[in-house]
Amino acid sequence: MSKADNEMNREAFAWIENFCEEMASDPDIIDAMPIEDVRKELRDMGADVEGFHSKLAKTLASSALKSKVEKIITWISESCVFPLAGEPLTASAMSEQEHPFKMDYGEYINISCYWRGKSDDVPPFLKLSWNANITSSSRLWARFTNPDTQETFSELSLGTELEGKAEFEYDDLGFDPSDERWGISILLEAV
Repeated sequence: MSKADNEMNREAFAWIENFCEEMASDPDIIDAMPIEDVRKELRDMGADVEGFHSKLAKTLASSALKSKVEKIITWISESCVFPLAGEPLTASAMSEQEHPFKMDYGEYINISCYWRGKSDDVPPFLKLSWNANITSSSRLWARFTNPDTQETFSELSLGTELEGKAEFEYDDLGFDPSDERWGISILLEAV
């Protein structure tokens, strides 16, 4: 590879790195810069690699899809951290924990949680029940996070029923509710 080719590759890689940073901060860049323009710029810099364009187009399309998916979330509650979340408890010491999520116009979603750590052959689990008074047609989601780091452990669909119960084990939750501090938020997705 000649020095000129090497310089062209560095320039192309710098362009790609900058483009990826722009995509990360603004997924709507896809609409502002069609794939044909991206191809032309990369070809002009000598980065016309076989299959590269289709891979980049797939990445761009995926980024656009994620952006659109985020736009259909119509409401996200504040995180609720129950006082005993992450504490090892015995069955006799633990009662169901409740929390109301208040919304505009008198709407609400009430949840209650009960959790246990691993015992004998039973993996850690969390039982969640909810009762919602909402007027929009929505899918309910439970988002479990670490309240200290804001890391998302999991987002689990509760479905479209306004009242229900679900039980989640460690594999679903991504954490042990009796061993790791956690918070829960409720999300509404337009359906």
